[in-house]
Amino acid sequence: MPEWFRRAAVVLNTSVTEGVSNALMEAMACGAAAVAADIPGNRALMADRKTGLLFRDGAEFMRNMHALQAGQWDAGEMGRAARQHILQHHAAEAAAYVRCYLVVLVALAPWRANGLGCL
Repeated sequence: MPEWFRRAAVVLNTSVTEGVSNALMEAMACGAAAVAADIPGNRALMADRKTGLLFRDGAEFMRNMHALQAGQWDAGEMGRAARQHILQHHAAEAAAYVRCYLVVLVALAPWRANGLGCL
């Protein structure tokens, strides 16, 4: 996923209820700007208009997307700020998730080597 997050112009999170989103945290750690629903878990990760854009309804989502497209907000700058925010405030959480992924990848390695897995 990190490669895809780094390639993305913007990452979208539309969850209407969720704790702290692992996917959103990963995207931000990779330097991706996010447009995300204004829910408590997303607010815990993002600083609206600094590390990404939060929206409360469909109309605000569309305004945010149009503003990004028109260059009113710099997605690259927000992505860089998002990465710094995660590194400064959520590095331990992010590192724990990376360790979990590595454990899973190592466990699945025999399947991949034998051509038995879809990874």
